[in-house]
Amino acid sequence: MGKKLIDLAGKRFGSWTVICRGEDYFVFGDAHRIPRWICRCDCGNVSLVLGNSLRAGKSTCCTKCRDEKRTAGLREYIRARKERKMTYG
Repeated sequence: MGKKLIDLAGKRFGSWTVICRGEDYFVFGDAHRIPRWICRCDCGNVSLVLGNSLRAGKSTCCTKCRDEKRTAGLREYIRARKERKMTYG
């Protein structure tokens, strides 16, 4: 028998807020379904996210936010590296 679906509507996972359930994602034809949820990120983007990714902590924000965090981290790394070269030059 199938597993009971856990309702994630209204819950938060990282920057995601779950709005409602979306279409299921089908694996191996119709043999296996993974529920997807319509989520809104703190930045305002709306996306379909796999339920198991939300619950496992694999998806915590949209790609826009993720890319901004990576860029900010890279900028900080480059700035710190330049400071070290100037200090120890």
